[in-house]
Amino acid sequence: MNKRLAAVIAYLPPGFPIFGLVWLFVHKNKLVRFHALQSLLLAGLGYVGFVLLNYLRALGWALLPFWILLMFVWWLVGMVEGGKGKRYILPIIGKYADRFVGEGV
Repeated sequence: MNKRLAAVIAYLPPGFPIFGLVWLFVHKNKLVRFHALQSLLLAGLGYVGFVLLNYLRALGWALLPFWILLMFVWWLVGMVEGGKGKRYILPIIGKYADRFVGEGV
């Protein structure tokens, strides 16, 4: 499978990237493994933010649409950059994926 296509598929389905989990342990290419781990971390960050904002009641519910939009934009950016064959480091989570997978593509 083409590494760029595999990097895009790593982000699917949004919310729980099952292919990201598979690619992280199966695929040998560092670009694919990077995007697989970044997609998993993005899903985890999305869930944590969702739970925290729901815990804050009215303020959290007011901020929740912005959080969902931010997660959607980062998800799209990850997919597009993976499709281009680039290692784009998303804010907050990208540096951890980069450290785990290692330098270079």
